[in-house]
Amino acid sequence: MYQPNNPYQNPGASMPQNPNMPYVNLQPGSPNPYMNISGTGVNTAANWNLPYPNNYQRPPQISGRMIGNISEVVPNEVPMDGSVSFFPQSDYSCIYAKKWNTDGTIQTVKFVPVVENDKPQETSLNDIREFNTSLASDIENISTRLEKIEKLLTSKPTRTVKEESK
Repeated sequence: MYQPNNPYQNPGASMPQNPNMPYVNLQPGSPNPYMNISGTGVNTAANWNLPYPNNYQRPPQISGRMIGNISEVVPNEVPMDGSVSFFPQSDYSCIYAKKWNTDGTIQTVKFVPVVENDKPQETSLNDIREFNTSLASDIENISTRLEKIEKLLTSKPTRTVKEESK
């Protein structure tokens, strides 16, 4: 049964006031005193403590799509704002990155994945011997160069300053 004095059944009726609580007018068009954060009396979004600033922009998204062949990509799919679009091939053999250059051409870079072997590469005894001989020859070259530098530095006679008396 409808009761006009029951505020829970009549959405337009005002709520009964608690005598211990101050009266707050929350009618449409009136300022909300609980939203006045800055103390200026003006309730704008700039005064609220928002988690993001008013000029918040969405994070950039990666543009592009899956392709079967690079010839499927048309220039309209590459944004002209200087950002890069990525086009992975459907067999995952490579990824193409395309962007517009300042001269009006489209630059394409191809990224090919590197599959690493699970087994470590075995080193043969011959490889170790070759490395040791090349290391020994490098050390010998360094030693001869150092000896030449030492001879140049020690072979120069020292000049003595003769004082002339007048």
